[in-house]
Amino acid sequence: MVEWRLGALPTREWGIRLRRWPAALRLYVVEVREARAAKAALGGVVPRGDVVTVIPTYRRPELLVRAVRSALDQPIADHHIVVVADGEPVALDLHDDRLTVVALRHRRGSPALARNVGMRISRSRLVAFLDDDNTWTSDHLDRLVAALDGGAALAYSRIAWTDPDGMTRAELCLPYDRETLRDVNYVDASAIVLRRGSHRFFSRLPRHRNDGSYEDWEIAWRIGRRHRVCHVAVVTVNVTVHDGSHFMVADESRAGP
Repeated sequence: MVEWRLGALPTREWGIRLRRWPAALRLYVVEVREARAAKAALGGVVPRGDVVTVIPTYRRPELLVRAVRSALDQPIADHHIVVVADGEPVALDLHDDRLTVVALRHRRGSPALARNVGMRISRSRLVAFLDDDNTWTSDHLDRLVAALDGGAALAYSRIAWTDPDGMTRAELCLPYDRETLRDVNYVDASAIVLRRGSHRFFSRLPRHRNDGSYEDWEIAWRIGRRHRVCHVAVVTVNVTVHDGSHFMVADESRAGP
């Protein structure tokens, strides 16, 4: 209990950090260089908005179009979308002044790095995140921005896993509680909107499927140690279940009420 109150990291996370900090340092250096190159490619044009949404992508052209359209369909004013392709340029047949597309110079294999590059090359008060195989409901940003305007530093919503035909497989919705978060990774990156800050980037530590804690877990844990995290108990994120998704049968048992 004392360890929890002090905000100590779970043992599994200490092990990950001790083993992989050299790789994280290398990825940080790569991130800075990739952001510098992306800024140069934009010719000094800085994507701006009250909210900037960052979408990392790699070889999912059809799903990416769905994701971007769901972001563009948000009615919130002053919103810009930044797509960061992981080493391969993408051509989006979507012509909108609110959309910027950049590509990393090489394949990095790190969604966290791509998200961080998107944050580094943009300017905004708030930052939202959406994976290329997910979509938002039309009220996603309205609901989460309202939560942040109420004083939270990070807000996240309920997500639903759906089959390609649209049938819901499971939902995930747990109120923010650091003691529970120690053991259950229930905050999904696509459900996060946060207040921008100088140190509010995703962890560069390489993450593996069986780690039990991912970069979305880490940023929620870190920000929640000193700042308020708000849970919006409404489904605003749809995650398509496919061969490359992180959905597992075990996820169905932690869906919450």
